[in-house]
Amino acid sequence: MDFRASDRRRTLKSGKILFNLNRCAMDVRILNMSDSGLKVSLHHIWPCPPVFKLEITNPNTNSPVVRECALVWQKGLELGIRYRDDV
Repeated sequence: MDFRASDRRRTLKSGKILFNLNRCAMDVRILNMSDSGLKVSLHHIWPCPPVFKLEITNPNTNSPVVRECALVWQKGLELGIRYRDDV
């Protein structure tokens, strides 16, 4: 059974997790996306902060899109992330 609020779409995009007032960043690879969140892979094992901003560069316009996010789970290099609609 799948309890997700929306369907996931596979993708291979690059992104950045921004935290500590945008002074720190972790590069990520986006594995899949949905309307409510995404799954990403880190390049190195690192504990992700519980809330952060995610920057995804639009390949069509080359301009970044930044969203407020929250960590749902982390297993090794992979993270489950949900978009924060309450911000």
